[in-house]
Amino acid sequence: MHNCKGSIWIIFFRFLLCLWACGCSDDAGMPAPPAGADRVTACVRLSVRVVGETTRAAVRADATVEEKISSVAVFLVSVDGSGKEDWNDVQYEVVYGTTSSAADVYQARIPTTPGEKKVYVGANLLPGQVHAICGQAEGKGLYTATGAGYDEVIRQFARGTEGIAMTGKAGTSVTVSAGTDVNVDLTASPITLERVVAKVLLVCDTYTDDGGAYVRMSGNAARPSADPGWIRLSDVRYALNTVNRKVYLNAPPDGKDPNHEVDPYVVKDDGGNYVSAPDVAEQQFVYRTLGSVWAEGIAPEAYEEVKFNATKATPPESGAYTGGLYCPENTTATSTASLAGGLDLTGTLNSTQAEIPRLVTTHLLVAAKFVPKQIIIGAGTTQTLTSPADAATYLPATTTPVDAEAHAAGTYFTNGSDYYSYAGMKAAIGAGTLKRTDFTAYEGGIGYYYTYIDGSTATSTDGTIAFSADSGILRNRYYLLRITRFSLPSAALPQPMRATMKVTDWVTSSGNQIIVRPT
Repeated sequence: MHNCKGSIWIIFFRFLLCLWACGCSDDAGMPAPPAGADRVTACVRLSVRVVGETTRAAVRADATVEEKISSVAVFLVSVDGSGKEDWNDVQYEVVYGTTSSAADVYQARIPTTPGEKKVYVGANLLPGQVHAICGQAEGKGLYTATGAGYDEVIRQFARGTEGIAMTGKAGTSVTVSAGTDVNVDLTASPITLERVVAKVLLVCDTYTDDGGAYVRMSGNAARPSADPGWIRLSDVRYALNTVNRKVYLNAPPDGKDPNHEVDPYVVKDDGGNYVSAPDVAEQQFVYRTLGSVWAEGIAPEAYEEVKFNATKATPPESGAYTGGLYCPENTTATSTASLAGGLDLTGTLNSTQAEIPRLVTTHLLVAAKFVPKQIIIGAGTTQTLTSPADAATYLPATTTPVDAEAHAAGTYFTNGSDYYSYAGMKAAIGAGTLKRTDFTAYEGGIGYYYTYIDGSTATSTDGTIAFSADSGILRNRYYLLRITRFSLPSAALPQPMRATMKVTDWVTSSGNQIIVRPT
């Protein structure tokens, strides 16, 4: 007779051994093998490597390691006799763990059926993202991020504690033979994972004045006397606009994202202006107001040739640029079928049409605080400032209940040619030479710019990045934008910026593969 108590302990230790060998699994919602099919448990052993440069940057305030693996979802997809993948017959397991050493592997224990299989892998995926990959006929993993703004959306793809969402697949199919427990060993050829997101960094040419770093507004010497004023580097903010909510988690073969086309997402309003189609912001993209760029954007870094060039090294040299903002992949068609009877968006667009690419293409918005050197402060009185600090005297905060106008310190007014304090503007209006409607207020001195992140400068006469077929944001790329000099800012609508751009692969810091196992 068997000892019942001893049998229980044997079963318990066998259970622990199984956990040690094959890792922890998330069985919730795991697709079962087809009814009536032979049941096989495939024990898949695999290693992965992350392509792309580790930058140790932050998801806003949350520190993250950009090569970190906290979980791996392993998918087995059946393949028919013609080599076609059958995503109606897919099983998966999620294994949790973190990077340990170069000798570690992930092991997943997956109930499936005998036959030829393709192996797909996702890392650091949310449960909804795992199910999105598993539950779609083509296996693209269409996923729509919800949330009110950039921070909520991006944290569904890049999370400080769990890492960045990544996907990949084995280069060759595997065969699961009939049996009870079948070993599938893929460790000899690590599976390459790509981050679903890209990263964008803005750097600016600077000079030093009054103990601080200022961005250039001309191509002159170290202290540009010809500049019309000052923009301190710390008074520049940038943020991503038109951030994609809807992505394919698995990279599509044609390189097109779910909202690649333009026509469904842009319409003409009653005023003849092109605007986002109804519900686009909620369903497709995250848009920003100009004011949010100053309030929520991050400061660019000063341009350093050594760091700029070091970033393209593989592995990167010490002192390379590592910062930036994350964004999901976003590709955009360069023409429309219906808008204005069909538009080539890479061609010359009128002022109304120029907004169309920015409604569907991820780009940078930049806010900058400008202090003019010469300010008209009264009738016939022009004050020349010797430093930005003088603005506190000549551009104070104003409260004018009679005129129902209240302005923050640093606010200046311009008629398109000269800069005025509030008192100077009122004096000009009182003299009858100008009307209030002739002036535009730059509240707090803040003006705005925009630039596409990638694109062509060859067709641009002013050095700006024109919209082109290259303006799409591709996954696992590091985009570095260098602003050599600023033009005068715009208050109402952002104006294009002159920029040079470099795209670099996001390669591993060590140049080696990363192999991980569950803890």
